[in-house]
Amino acid sequence: VISPGIAEALVATAAGLFAAIPATLGYNLFRATIRGMTETMDYFALQLLHHLQKRLLPKK
Repeated sequence: VISPGIAEALVATAAGLFAAIPATLGYNLFRATIRGMTETMDYFALQLLHHLQKRLLPKK
């Protein structure tokens, strides 16, 4: 028989893991989504700057 204190600690640990594992997965998914959006915006900004340079700056 496990003592009541150890049993309570095991239940609390299981509850913590039950909350922490999905939260970690969600956080990683969120970060990956944000990273992808950031890369897309960076690419768009570079393309826009390139286009504006070609159109607005005098040719040398």
